[in-house]
Amino acid sequence: MAENKNSKLKIIIPLIVVVILAAVAGYLYIATNTFENINLFEKKETSYNYEVGQIVVNLKNDRINRYLKTKIVLSYSNEDDEKVLEKRKFQIKDIIIKILRDKEIDDIKTVEKTDALKTEIREKVNVIFDKNIIKDVYITDFMVQ
Repeated sequence: MAENKNSKLKIIIPLIVVVILAAVAGYLYIATNTFENINLFEKKETSYNYEVGQIVVNLKNDRINRYLKTKIVLSYSNEDDEKVLEKRKFQIKDIIIKILRDKEIDDIKTVEKTDALKTEIREKVNVIFDKNIIKDVYITDFMVQ
């Protein structure tokens, strides 16, 4: 009986050691690959915001006069671009007003369509600059009447 227990222990102990070593090796592999891609010294992109302000426009519609009241904020990453935005604030607002006046209620009533509107604003405003200054567009107020 004692020999039977000893032979079982001779098999079980090495198996336990192999399982523990495999678990440790797996943990180290996962931990190393996870943290390998994280750069602690990577420069974070800072975002600055430029408030276009409140805009009220008639929406495009043949039957009913509908109004859109909104506030737009443009996001940019280079602090020096604020001067460029300030110089062109009237052009920026004009572009946004033209975009909004060309919309019908169905063009802006869902979240997906609002996201498309923000993309359109970003792309069309960036046309007036030498480079893509505007990184994102935020709508901080949105009311249709």
